[in-house]
Amino acid sequence: TYACLNLLFFEIPPCVVPITLMVFFWEMNAPRNISLLEMLECFFVGGVLSIFFTLLLENLNPLTLAMFAPLTEEPAKLLAAILFLKALKKRKGKVYGLNGLAIGAAVGAGFAAFESGQYAYKVYCLTMKEYAAYLPSDVLNLFLESAIWMDKYTFLAVGTNICMRALATLVSHVIFCAFYSTIVAFYMAESRSIKSIFKAKEFLYSFFIAFFSHMVWNTFAEEYYWATFLVLLFVLWSGTLWAVRKSFAQLVARITISKNTTSTPQIQGISGVHGGVLFSITH
Repeated sequence: TYACLNLLFFEIPPCVVPITLMVFFWEMNAPRNISLLEMLECFFVGGVLSIFFTLLLENLNPLTLAMFAPLTEEPAKLLAAILFLKALKKRKGKVYGLNGLAIGAAVGAGFAAFESGQYAYKVYCLTMKEYAAYLPSDVLNLFLESAIWMDKYTFLAVGTNICMRALATLVSHVIFCAFYSTIVAFYMAESRSIKSIFKAKEFLYSFFIAFFSHMVWNTFAEEYYWATFLVLLFVLWSGTLWAVRKSFAQLVARITISKNTTSTPQIQGISGVHGGVLFSITH
């Protein structure tokens, strides 16, 4: 029972903030062409895929310092997000920039949650190894492998790590992936090829900002946590809001004016269950 509770402690709390942020971006998906169930699919499958792609790319990256982690993690998340966007376009017939915001956030949230769970377990192992002088090696290894025991000191260390990484979610993987995935989907909506999207100035800017922010966070967060957090919070959210405004403008540009003349103001659905339906505004 204790082992199950400890394992849940490693996995459930790290998911709370990433999923909350993912749902926030999903609510901003104005076309409403992605269900919450599909978002959860992107969260779990996309998170696992992006971690798997990261492991593959790490074999090609000889640089092991934390500041060089973006060299493998950002391309991995980008690839996973593109796969889901292409699948959405094939299934729905078209995509919008705001779809990239939602899907990118889901992939980034999955990556962030699973990575935070791994870090929580790493802290557990480091704190438990301090008991090496007091416990037989076979008992200590049993604790490390099955996580069946946790004292107050270990619980506090793991809980602190989870809380700090939860706060860091606002300036980490979710926002990184949502930022450049929005731009990818924006150009994908115009039937641009992936190769031409990668050459687009807006995509290069967004990916570089996310990549450089990731590098800065991994380099300075441990020593200058709050200063780094506030700077990246401003930079990343300003860039993401710019991408969102650009995507909303793209969506509005697709609205067609109805030829039906009437003295009563009307709005017309673009797609989905209200596609082509006119609604009169009487109040």
